[in-house]
Amino acid sequence: NGDWKVVANGSDILVSKPSLYVVAEGNINDFSTLPIAKAEMSMDKVSGNVEGMSIDINGYQLLVNSSENEANLNLELSSINFNVPDEMAMNTENVNIEAKVSQQSDGILFGYAPEILASITGFKFSTMFLPEKVEFPTLNIALNDKVINVQNTKLKYGDVDFDILADVSNVADCIFLGSSPVGKVKLVGTEHEVNVIMEQFGDLINVLEPQLTTDKKGNVSLVFPLTSDEEEYY
Repeated sequence: NGDWKVVANGSDILVSKPSLYVVAEGNINDFSTLPIAKAEMSMDKVSGNVEGMSIDINGYQLLVNSSENEANLNLELSSINFNVPDEMAMNTENVNIEAKVSQQSDGILFGYAPEILASITGFKFSTMFLPEKVEFPTLNIALNDKVINVQNTKLKYGDVDFDILADVSNVADCIFLGSSPVGKVKLVGTEHEVNVIMEQFGDLINVLEPQLTTDKKGNVSLVFPLTSDEEEYY
């Protein structure tokens, strides 16, 4: 009951109104019957300062609901703020992650196929090494089985405003076998915006060997091809 105060390395972190609710059904001697469960965990606020880094998390809620063949998870965060003085600041708003794992005979992840949808509104970070803040006003990622799609996503850097498109497959192989992904990531903007990005990050971008294309509307795209290695690497 009440708020928690956690001491980490001599600093206090305050956890406001924590709540945990768990219901499970099954035979403890038979693990095959245990994945029938419900869990809810929430916190109003987590705040504190550890070794000069301030931490501020608002509106944390996690819901888990599972049956014998399927598990559903929903994670919601109103905002997350990390601030390291003179080095880095990161702020996010409205983080929502929905995940579903279902049992399939020919699925991945040891017979289970995942479906994950993540959306973030307002992701910003800045460091002492960048003259401008990098901002993702909207970031939507869908992971279904072996494919990642990035949808309705924007990237801002100063007066630069890009649309981001991505289609990446063989995700499970990348995780378990160490191979490179197959697919592409595309940044779509104006010629001015591409020039600004290339001036600031050209050395880093050129290593990725992007392709530069222009459509009939005058939009310029930086296309980053992704390739898959036949051999495993670690």
